[in-house]
Amino acid sequence: MNKNIQILFFFLLVLLQNTNMRAQNLVPNPSFEDTVSCPIGLNQVENAVGWKNFRGTPDYFNACASQLSGVSVPGHWGDYQCPSNGNAYFGILVYGPWGSDSYKREFFGTHLSSPLVIGQKYFVSFKLNLSDQSFCACNKIGALFSTVLLPNDTFSLFPLNNFAHIYTDSIIMDTVNWVVISKSFVADSNYIFVFFGNFFDDQNTDTLKFIPSTGCNPYYYIDDVCISSDSIVCVIPDGSNVCHSTGNVSKIFQNKEQFVVYPNPSKDKIIITKNNKYSKEIEITVSNITGQKILFEKFQSQKEINISNWINDIYILKVQSGNNIEYKKLIKQ
Repeated sequence: MNKNIQILFFFLLVLLQNTNMRAQNLVPNPSFEDTVSCPIGLNQVENAVGWKNFRGTPDYFNACASQLSGVSVPGHWGDYQCPSNGNAYFGILVYGPWGSDSYKREFFGTHLSSPLVIGQKYFVSFKLNLSDQSFCACNKIGALFSTVLLPNDTFSLFPLNNFAHIYTDSIIMDTVNWVVISKSFVADSNYIFVFFGNFFDDQNTDTLKFIPSTGCNPYYYIDDVCISSDSIVCVIPDGSNVCHSTGNVSKIFQNKEQFVVYPNPSKDKIIITKNNKYSKEIEITVSNITGQKILFEKFQSQKEINISNWINDIYILKVQSGNNIEYKKLIKQ
């Protein structure tokens, strides 16, 4: 009898251990809280522990960043968004033409804590929020699994095979709340890497423009990434975050529209205006993504800048009036 009880306990222990092994999120640093160092500007997802940039200039927003950096939370480069949880999230462009590549896509990814098991069902979820600075919204944002690292050069031709293991068919338009994308799939390989973005070309991506005369530049925030063989693990409710504890949130929100840059994307010109309550002179600095400055100008209230001769690319605009500073991405197409 004692021997039978011992055997029973042994099998229960094995079962419990296996359950615990399954019941975990395979994504390291899933809400991007752990930092190598706080971001000090755009294009710094690699400052989040375990994450890498695989194309374009995906951004890392964290409350530990300075307000002057343009990537703090909840207020940053003309936008305002609370995290779903904690103090951080990522941001990516997911649609449209981009220079000679004819598409603009930004991707980030990570190495899973353990390989997926062939034949095992996995549940995948993440949360999306559309930036207020977007002139349109789209679908097809999702997750692609791989057994090898994909190209990680900033402008490499990241493969658009119109396939992702998990993606949303719905056009995500919510700029206030976090929208949960949650689906499952059965692993057909021992995948060890996962990448996030839009892996479909423009012809296979649906869009909705808010202003018909503008370009289409859907920019989404992503938070709370989860991959697990246990569906319960990937039910991640919105939790406490910096927005629940910061005393100057209302002040940040009131100042969110300090400067406006339009149209964006643009082919030939941009117009920069500032909020009337800022009476000081405006300084604008434009840099390419390598940090090389290509323009510096000063003006009083509004400025039209000819960009027709610029190379089709992404540029970083620093707009400053007194102590008020914003950073914005400009798409030349």
